[in-house]
Amino acid sequence: MSRIYNEIRGQRLAISKIETAQYDLSKERCDARKSVQADIRALFQNLPAGLRHLTHAFLAAEGNRYLLIDFDGPEGGIVNGARTRFTLIDICPSLAGLAAWDVARDEFLGEVNEFSFRDFTFWPDWMVYSNHPQKRKVWTDGVFHADVKSGYFGKILLPVSGPALAHPAFARLADYARSVIERKDANMEHLRAFDARFDAYDAQIEEIERKAEAFARTEGQDPEVLTAQNGELAGLIRTMDWTYDMADRPNRAYAEQERRIRSLLSALPVDDAVVLFVHNAGANWTKAPYYLQWHSEVKQMKVAA
Repeated sequence: MSRIYNEIRGQRLAISKIETAQYDLSKERCDARKSVQADIRALFQNLPAGLRHLTHAFLAAEGNRYLLIDFDGPEGGIVNGARTRFTLIDICPSLAGLAAWDVARDEFLGEVNEFSFRDFTFWPDWMVYSNHPQKRKVWTDGVFHADVKSGYFGKILLPVSGPALAHPAFARLADYARSVIERKDANMEHLRAFDARFDAYDAQIEEIERKAEAFARTEGQDPEVLTAQNGELAGLIRTMDWTYDMADRPNRAYAEQERRIRSLLSALPVDDAVVLFVHNAGANWTKAPYYLQWHSEVKQMKVAA
């Protein structure tokens, strides 16, 4: 009875256990990140203004090379999204004057102009508050969004080579940057190792998701037929904002939509409801057990257990 529902529920519980492990791992990573940040903060003890001790023209000079360390990565998050990303950047000539170039990926990052290497508080309003086309062309990762003396900073730009190394303090920064590039810094390597562990957890979740979706779509009724027979329900599931209740002011319309989805799901045999939900909910198929918890067959299973 309700074989598909039980399988999907079991797969969702398996994912929950992995997510708990990811959360625990994220707390370990947080401590490792703090150790690296402390190492970097010590290098800046005589440079309270960071790289802005030097003039903009000096920082933006052709031939300078920098290492950008991003502690959160492009998918930064508290749990499984955080990764440590390293970008080696050359300041080189371009048609517009100077450009920032990603050495490893051989990609143009943006123009280097008067807005690069500047604190965001000095940007004009069109840079801070708008999506002006010119803003998208400018390389601004040279900006320091947080004081390096603080307990937390998400990104840090370090010199690797170029004229800035004539300053002893900047030479120390470059020594550290090279140790990171050559993978000789123990604390950074410890932090970097968390990425592979998170990736392994992500791979496990993706495999479970593939198996669960394949099971629901092959072991029950044809999902396309169920979708055609239950057009209203399928449409509501496809258009649902699954995060509406996480907002500061939840949208009442989505609450009504959730209630309607629950009502229509309850009118179907539970396994058909699962197949229909998984087929139309996309990445949110894991919410199926939650939406079906008051289904009559599910309540009977709970009583029998």
